[in-house]
Amino acid sequence: MSTNKLAESGWIVEVVLTGGDRNPDPRFFAVGVEQATEAENATLRFPGLVPEDKRIARRRLSESELSDLRLGVQAVRPYRLNK
Repeated sequence: MSTNKLAESGWIVEVVLTGGDRNPDPRFFAVGVEQATEAENATLRFPGLVPEDKRIARRRLSESELSDLRLGVQAVRPYRLNK
Protein backbone atom coordinates (compact mmCIF):
# COMPACT_ATOMS: atom_id res chain seq x y z
CA MET A 1 0.00 0.00 0.00
CA SER A 2 1.42 3.40 -1.02
CA THR A 3 1.45 6.25 1.50
CA ASN A 4 2.69 9.03 -0.78
CA LYS A 5 -0.27 11.25 0.07
CA LEU A 6 0.63 14.76 1.21
CA ALA A 7 -0.49 15.90 4.65
CA GLU A 8 -3.45 18.26 4.80
CA SER A 9 -2.29 19.63 8.14
CA GLY A 10 0.83 19.53 10.25
CA TRP A 11 2.81 21.02 13.11
CA ILE A 12 6.21 22.43 13.95
CA VAL A 13 7.38 20.53 17.02
CA GLU A 14 10.28 21.67 19.17
CA VAL A 15 12.25 18.84 20.76
CA VAL A 16 14.77 19.69 23.45
CA LEU A 17 17.28 16.86 23.60
CA THR A 18 17.88 16.21 27.29
CA GLY A 19 18.38 12.44 27.56
CA GLY A 20 21.55 11.01 29.01
CA ASP A 21 24.57 13.24 29.59
CA ARG A 22 23.87 15.72 26.81
CA ASN A 23 23.24 19.43 27.31
CA PRO A 24 19.77 20.73 26.38
CA ASP A 25 19.76 21.06 22.60
CA PRO A 26 16.60 22.33 20.83
CA ARG A 27 15.68 20.83 17.46
CA PHE A 28 12.64 21.46 15.27
CA PHE A 29 10.59 19.03 13.21
CA ALA A 30 7.78 19.32 10.69
CA VAL A 31 5.20 16.63 11.40
CA GLY A 32 2.34 15.74 9.04
CA VAL A 33 -0.50 14.98 11.46
CA GLU A 34 -3.73 16.71 12.55
CA GLN A 35 -3.44 16.96 16.34
CA ALA A 36 -0.70 18.65 18.41
CA THR A 37 -0.34 15.77 20.88
CA GLU A 38 -0.09 13.29 18.03
CA ALA A 39 2.65 15.45 16.45
CA GLU A 40 4.62 15.55 19.70
CA ASN A 41 4.45 11.76 20.03
CA ALA A 42 5.25 11.18 16.34
CA THR A 43 8.68 12.79 16.75
CA LEU A 44 9.74 9.71 18.73
CA ARG A 45 9.86 7.82 15.42
CA PHE A 46 12.84 9.98 14.42
CA PRO A 47 16.17 8.21 15.14
CA GLY A 48 17.92 9.34 18.31
CA LEU A 49 14.92 10.91 20.04
CA VAL A 50 13.81 9.39 23.34
CA PRO A 51 10.71 9.81 25.52
CA GLU A 52 12.75 11.81 28.07
CA ASP A 53 13.33 14.57 25.49
CA LYS A 54 10.94 17.48 25.98
CA ARG A 55 8.50 17.82 23.05
CA ILE A 56 6.09 20.70 22.40
CA ALA A 57 4.01 21.50 19.33
CA ARG A 58 4.80 25.18 18.69
CA ARG A 59 2.43 26.02 15.83
CA ARG A 60 0.45 24.67 12.91
CA LEU A 61 2.07 24.62 9.51
CA SER A 62 0.45 26.94 6.97
CA GLU A 63 -0.94 25.60 3.70
CA SER A 64 1.97 27.17 1.81
CA GLU A 65 4.51 25.56 4.18
CA LEU A 66 2.87 22.16 3.75
CA SER A 67 3.02 22.60 -0.01
CA ASP A 68 6.64 23.84 -0.01
CA LEU A 69 7.77 21.00 2.27
CA ARG A 70 5.77 18.37 0.37
CA LEU A 71 5.21 16.84 3.79
CA GLY A 72 3.62 13.40 3.70
CA VAL A 73 0.91 12.10 5.99
CA GLN A 74 2.50 10.94 9.27
CA ALA A 75 5.93 12.22 8.10
CA VAL A 76 8.50 13.50 10.61
CA ARG A 77 11.19 15.65 9.08
CA PRO A 78 13.82 18.03 10.51
CA TYR A 79 12.76 21.65 10.06
CA ARG A 80 15.10 24.61 9.86
CA LEU A 81 13.77 27.82 11.37
CA ASN A 82 14.53 30.97 9.41
CA LYS A 83 15.61 33.58 11.93
